[in-house]
Amino acid sequence: MSSPAATPSSELPRSTSLAPSKITKNRSTRRRFVDMRTLLVSSLVALTLFAAGLLIGFQSLGAFLAGQDSAPATELWNFWSILGRNLSAALLLYAGVATGGIASAIMLPVLGLYVGATAKIGVLAIGLEQLASAVWLYVPLEFAGCVLAGVAGMYPTALLMLRRRPQISILQQFLRGVTGSLAILGAAVLLIIAGAGIEALLLLQLKG
Repeated sequence: MSSPAATPSSELPRSTSLAPSKITKNRSTRRRFVDMRTLLVSSLVALTLFAAGLLIGFQSLGAFLAGQDSAPATELWNFWSILGRNLSAALLLYAGVATGGIASAIMLPVLGLYVGATAKIGVLAIGLEQLASAVWLYVPLEFAGCVLAGVAGMYPTALLMLRRRPQISILQQFLRGVTGSLAILGAAVLLIIAGAGIEALLLLQLKG
């Protein structure tokens, strides 16, 4: 009579001991598509590089370029030309994926130089208040999208540096980083498209 009673009790620890391991395994396999810590660090680095270029461009290059007639012909701009220009810049910023983040780290301050210089030209030409009222609807979206593309370009390398997992190969983890970077790039493209659409509409209103 004792052996049948002992059989269920001996099986219970096995089932209960397997349950936590299965839960742990399931939790470990459900990885976040984008690692938030890596995204935060990449964003801080990207913003620092962009801000450095922005300050230099505004303080130095803007005054130099203001004396030159280098303003683009806005009447030739439409949605597709604006979108093509901004997407080209975003792809250059995303090139860091293939260069260990180096291309993105170079292009971000270059973008900052351009933004700072053109902002200084606008301020000298029409004043800060009028410039801000003219571009505040679309410029933040466009340049946020470009900076986010730079973040995406640095993300795979940052993931390897900050979240190295010995149990998987470097190539596998890098490919996971590339997958996450594509999601970040997708968000950047959406911002750029929205900004280009708003800018094109405003230009149409000015022409009309």
